[in-house]
Amino acid sequence: MSTARLLTVVEVSEEKKVLCQAEGCGRGVFKRIHVVEDQGRLTTLGESCFHRLYGHLDVDAATPQYGSWGGRRLTDAERQMLLENTRQFIEQLEAERLHQLEFEPRPVPAKGSTAGPQRSLKKRGDEPAKPRMGFCQWLEQLTPNQRQAFMIVRLEAREAFRSKYGVDPDLPGYVGMVNQSARAEYENNLKVAS
Repeated sequence: MSTARLLTVVEVSEEKKVLCQAEGCGRGVFKRIHVVEDQGRLTTLGESCFHRLYGHLDVDAATPQYGSWGGRRLTDAERQMLLENTRQFIEQLEAERLHQLEFEPRPVPAKGSTAGPQRSLKKRGDEPAKPRMGFCQWLEQLTPNQRQAFMIVRLEAREAFRSKYGVDPDLPGYVGMVNQSARAEYENNLKVAS
């Protein structure tokens, strides 16, 4: 059983490529640089080497712990940290994640209310509509089998997006659109099945 997990996917400018650290590879990579932890060792890999070496990982281990599949572009300082001290770079991502959680807005109950906030929009009947859960929170609450089923729907949504719009669905800005489309399709499939 593999202990490997995908920590993040990042990108750098094309002029400042980093080397893929897969044994025997060493090619320059600037898009979708995968940072993997395997048995305590951190490695930076290109997308094809990641899939070749870790394509067998389950959905939990193959989902980036920090960021998204599209990858955020690193500043020159972050790129340098990635190259010189990858562990420190990952610690910085963890600090950013914790900081974001700390300052993430939380719903505030109305005065005198003992219940949480409710939207004024109504569903059929008199029940208030439930606020839609954010994508990351929604993905985390899925069981491993549900996540695997969702990933299949997501792959289909990626390809449909690519063929319909002629755009790389992994580019920043499009990843969220693909995720939301795949989520809606997945939830529709569940409703039809039940």
